[in-house]
Amino acid sequence: MTKENLQIVSVTWIDAYSETESWISRDDITDTPARTITVGFLMTNAKKDHVVVAQSSNFFDTDEAETNFDSVMCIPVGMVERMQVLGSLPHDIPPFCVAQGADDAR
Repeated sequence: MTKENLQIVSVTWIDAYSETESWISRDDITDTPARTITVGFLMTNAKKDHVVVAQSSNFFDTDEAETNFDSVMCIPVGMVERMQVLGSLPHDIPPFCVAQGADDAR
C-alpha cells in the first residue's frame, strides 16, 4: 500500500451478534441479519481472507514507512455483502475549510 493508492471504502457486511440478553425460546429467534456499514481506509493485503479497514491514519504527517492506523476493523470476506470505493488519497478529499457547508458546521 502506498500513499498514492490509499483508498477510502464503504463495506456493507453481516455481523455476528447476540440475539438476546437472557433466555428465550427457539421460536423467538429472528431472521433479521445484523447488517453493518464500515467506512475507512482500505488496508490491502493486511490479513488473509479479510477486508481490513482503518478508521484513522496519520497519513499526511509522516512518510510512508511511518504511517500508522487506528481503529482497524478486520472483516472476514465471507461476511462482506458489498464494498464500494468512495475515493482515494490525497486527490479526492478536499480540505475541510473549502468543503461545501463547512462554515455551517461550526
